Amino acid sequence: MQGFNFGGVWGLKQSVTGTIYADFYGRKHLGAIQSIDSTCNIVGTAIGPLLITAGQAYFGNFQAVLIILGCFPLVSGLMALLFLKKPP
Repeated sequence: MQGFNFGGVWGLKQSVTGTIYADFYGRKHLGAIQSIDSTCNIVGTAIGPLLITAGQAYFGNFQAVLIILGCFPLVSGLMALLFLKKPP
């Protein structure tokens, strides 16, 4: 079941971001923008477990570090809503 959920979310993410990037930035630089997105995904996948393990060693449990790391998407979403404007 977990693999089904992961596959569904990842497939949806790829479809939605491709459409959003094309609409938001235009098709001219779509490949460059998607390559930056892919790089950020790979870096996050590599660094995430390291941060969680270091946080578990520092705090003594996983709950505190997961709450802290869970705030980052919330802050990013709020910043996007407040500051992100579609370029001309």
